[in-house]
Amino acid sequence: MTLRDHPKHPLQHRVHTALALYHLKGVGPSRLATALRMVCESATDPSTFSNLVRSLSLTRSPAPPSDKEIKAAWARAADSLENCRREHIAVLVIDEENFPASLQDLKKPPALLFVKGMLSNLAAKPRVTIAGTRDPSEWGTKTAQRCAKAVAEAGGIVVSGLARGIDAAAHRAALKAGGVTWAVLAHGLDRVSPVSNRGLAEEILDKDAGGAIVSEYPPGVPARRAHFVERNRIQAALGQAVLIVESDTDGGSMHTAKFAQDLNRPVWVTLPSGVDSRRGGISAPPKTHRGPLSLLAAGARRITDPSDLRACLAKLHQAKRDHNLSPRLDSASQPSLF
Repeated sequence: MTLRDHPKHPLQHRVHTALALYHLKGVGPSRLATALRMVCESATDPSTFSNLVRSLSLTRSPAPPSDKEIKAAWARAADSLENCRREHIAVLVIDEENFPASLQDLKKPPALLFVKGMLSNLAAKPRVTIAGTRDPSEWGTKTAQRCAKAVAEAGGIVVSGLARGIDAAAHRAALKAGGVTWAVLAHGLDRVSPVSNRGLAEEILDKDAGGAIVSEYPPGVPARRAHFVERNRIQAALGQAVLIVESDTDGGSMHTAKFAQDLNRPVWVTLPSGVDSRRGGISAPPKTHRGPLSLLAAGARRITDPSDLRACLAKLHQAKRDHNLSPRLDSASQPSLF
């Protein structure tokens, strides 16, 4: 047990307090984030937690939480902490120095971040979020692999969501190239969904791979429909650019692209040769090309081959040195080598 994990360490009191607020009925994510930024002291037991809660207006209900509800939230937080220790999950609180600064760019940043593995080197390496359909074509799978390989070989970090299809292809290609990859999940880190990617999750967390799996949900929280959209905003914020490989216009990856646009992050797309947003290209493009086409028409950058991606990464790195996280990359309808 490290000093940080010791139950009497001040940081553990802080984490326990944050988790208890999370479990307190009526405290939503926005209120939780606001409260944690306001509160300097931490509770050490149910009594001091009760005093803290009563000093704040946290819940949606006009009636303050009862003593029973406050004690229950403190007890659930203790259970969550024990689950995190057992599963080797670190808990980062929004006002801590080790909380990823890029998540603070979100309008509604997560108040807590649960991490397995190594979520480090945020400042040292370019980070690209690769997203796309769960049912890609052979072209889409190979393109995701080539793009992830290019990012990894350039020393970058591949961020994705550990879903079937494009996500899994990107994670695997990054690992195969000896790179680092992070997976953002829509549920607690005590499980992996889909189960078929459990082995991939273990590879990401291998000590030699140096990767990480993260979530804003504590252990025991299952995946819900709304969680996937919330997960996508974290994917977009952790990356310095978002690359969409294949997606329909109503695919979940389009949420990731939209969050990136809201964050003023570059959005990149890939398309096969013959698909051109200005000339129309093939008469009836597959559904999975409609999302990238709409993003291209809205000003996204088309990535034509791995060397083009490496050039974009170099511009991203240069822009970072110039304290500008969103370099202007001209949209172009170029012949694709993918």
